[in-house]
Amino acid sequence: MKAIAWFLSLFAFSILVSQSAMDLFATLLTIAVVVIGVQRYRQGESLRSLVPTTGFDVLFLVWIAVVAISFVFTPLSDTEWAFRLLQFRWLFIFAAVVCAFRWLKPSAKIIPWASGLMIFCSVYAIGIWFLGRDPINPDYNMAPWSGGIRTGGFLSNAMVFGHVYGTAFCLFAGVTIAALTREGHKRLPWLIAALLFCGVAVILSFTRGIWVAMAAAVLVMAFVRNWKLGLGVGVLGATALPGLIAFWPKMGERLTLAFSSGDEREWIWSAHWQIFKDHPILGVGYGENSKLVVEYYRAMGAPAYLDSAHAHNQVLHFLAGTGVVGAVVYIAVIIAFLTLTVRTVMRARATDWFTQGLLLGSLGAQVAFVFGSLTEANFEHSKMKYVMIFAWSIAVWQSERFSSVRSSPSKL
Repeated sequence: MKAIAWFLSLFAFSILVSQSAMDLFATLLTIAVVVIGVQRYRQGESLRSLVPTTGFDVLFLVWIAVVAISFVFTPLSDTEWAFRLLQFRWLFIFAAVVCAFRWLKPSAKIIPWASGLMIFCSVYAIGIWFLGRDPINPDYNMAPWSGGIRTGGFLSNAMVFGHVYGTAFCLFAGVTIAALTREGHKRLPWLIAALLFCGVAVILSFTRGIWVAMAAAVLVMAFVRNWKLGLGVGVLGATALPGLIAFWPKMGERLTLAFSSGDEREWIWSAHWQIFKDHPILGVGYGENSKLVVEYYRAMGAPAYLDSAHAHNQVLHFLAGTGVVGAVVYIAVIIAFLTLTVRTVMRARATDWFTQGLLLGSLGAQVAFVFGSLTEANFEHSKMKYVMIFAWSIAVWQSERFSSVRSSPSKL
């Protein structure tokens, strides 16, 4: 079990620093869980008790089937169908993380370690913004825009960094909100420090979509916790934002840039929407719209510098790639996870503060993901998939604790 604890910890940390590392530790964690699962099965545990279920697992199978079928009807002759289907290996990693949580039962003792790692990674991201260069990855150009530069932290990508760290911020925020109790106050210094440094780092990424997503997520978590707290957070945010923009005009400039005419997202959205209109039922093949979009740019008279790109909106990306059928299945999966999480949050109100905090954080991360996906196809980034694996795994793991008692299944 120590191996699983190490691999889970290293997997979580690697999400903040390296794609290669997260792939490695996700694989090692999955292998370790399978090995221990086989041992437990041989010792008499039932297969049903070992394999985590969500209650809507059939949706995953339907999702994969729709994606596979979308390639059958694609107008493209050269597709990456095998690669796209292999991307669904995240489902195995998801199951492994649920098992790891179930067996390890993490407690509030992990807060200093988790907070310390978040602070360390955030400080690096803040530091390279002030330096104006990344000493570890000198090739990263700091994503310049009209108002300056954008930090990408260890991930060397401002957009992905913003979404990954912004979603992780919400996980920490949920635990912090729950820690505002007599039992949890001793952990508050670590949590607040992690939130402050992570929040500043995300601001310096100038990823405006995740700013809005984080604000919405924190507001939802606060209202779910206590309507008075939610009202207070809402009033505080509404009064602080104008002052922050006045103090730091670059933030206001970045926010208003999204509404300026000629923003490249307008071209991207229009082109992918046209792909969907031309192939409304099953799309052009999952992810293949990112390549086909170049032809639509040319037909629309878009600027020549625009190249292949995802739809910068997750639902639109599925509409163009897998048609209305695939988009409906994707939305159903997101709603199913949100419903499961909300139901578990309500059932866990009388439990310990840390469990409540984990569930609040899971809910907040999912809300941030949904809002963030309005301006970015965030699920297309492996790093974001891994963050959501943790958020969803927390919900599934805790839902098992608070679900109605079921009879113990016989060994299969």
